[in-house]
Amino acid sequence: MLFRSKPITLVGISEQDVSRLGWPIDDGLLCRAIDRLEADGAAAIGVDLYRDKGVGPRQACLRERVKRPGSHLVSIFNAASAIGPIPGTPVERQAFNDLVLDPDAVVRRDLVHVGGQDGATVSLPMRLQELASGSDRLRRAIDNGSLAGPWLDSVWWAGSSGGYRDLDAAGYQQMLPFRAPGSFPSYDFGTLLANRVPPAAIRSKIVLIGSTAPSLRDL
Repeated sequence: MLFRSKPITLVGISEQDVSRLGWPIDDGLLCRAIDRLEADGAAAIGVDLYRDKGVGPRQACLRERVKRPGSHLVSIFNAASAIGPIPGTPVERQAFNDLVLDPDAVVRRDLVHVGGQDGATVSLPMRLQELASGSDRLRRAIDNGSLAGPWLDSVWWAGSSGGYRDLDAAGYQQMLPFRAPGSFPSYDFGTLLANRVPPAAIRSKIVLIGSTAPSLRDL
């Protein structure tokens, strides 16, 4: 087996969190959450929130956390929209969260990897897997052609990409394996801040922090 995926725990910013803590979430609160996750031994922490510009009076704390040697924090950027990561994020802990939209504006495909890029241009799932496992074997296997996919291909004779013939298939794309709601343990952001998330749900897990409140329309 090339790699073994790590268990995943979700920390969602809920409607109750937005009502009580405001939006966007203050950097100081994010630092508290990150410190809790680090203390409980998270294997990797993906902050799926844009923080190229800080929020609140404690912006320095988040920028300090992301630069710490040995940090497990990954900061997203968006290449298409030119939105950067948390300022000061080391290259090896940056990740893009760009999505591939179909012509009907629905996300069905996963942009797993884009070859030939700089060291920062790695997808968020790939970066989290690498940080949690301590290995970039999966990415190297894709780059050197030893992992065959199946990858979507826009060439008509490829035969396996169905309706994606003639569409943009740049990079390494595959169909998204959608999971049913409840497939991963999930806790509200406020529950984490209140130290009510069991340490076992964090230890050695990949933890994703992002918005789940419907009003935020992070679809």
